[in-house]
Amino acid sequence: MRVRYSLFNKFLVNIISITAFALLSFGCQANDNNANADKINKEPLQQWQGDLPLAVLKQLPPASYKAGMGYINNQKTLDVIWPAIQNDTAKPDINFEKNIIVYVYNREFYNRTRISKIEVRSGVAEIIAMETLSALPIKDKVAFAMVLIEKEGITGLQTTDGLLTIYQQP
Repeated sequence: MRVRYSLFNKFLVNIISITAFALLSFGCQANDNNANADKINKEPLQQWQGDLPLAVLKQLPPASYKAGMGYINNQKTLDVIWPAIQNDTAKPDINFEKNIIVYVYNREFYNRTRISKIEVRSGVAEIIAMETLSALPIKDKVAFAMVLIEKEGITGLQTTDGLLTIYQQP
């Protein structure tokens, strides 16, 4: 038995298909807008890049050392890192009560890295970075990038290994 579609049936099928597509597209867009509703872009207050010796890198907290990213929320940690990464530049005066430094580096290869954006959703900051691509293995230093941002509203840092909780200094 062969089913024959009339012109009217084809018209109905097309209208239903177009309507379903429009509704699905609108629904997906609405969900996407809701997902971005609580997104905040943190503007960098200052930014630095440089080479960090592995000996200094290993002085960072173990969780951030393994993740390839982390944060600095006190003067003591900055005092350790700053001379190694910016030895010819005066150390900035940072108010760690209001601000925090987030950093990133490649754990496997020596790739120049630059942080392009920090997005915060529900208190969790995500670092968006770009890097050069090289096949140079890490020997004695890593390319290290840091950004100073306001810490208001940030409770954690999203890493490839999970969530890194940002602890407030007493």
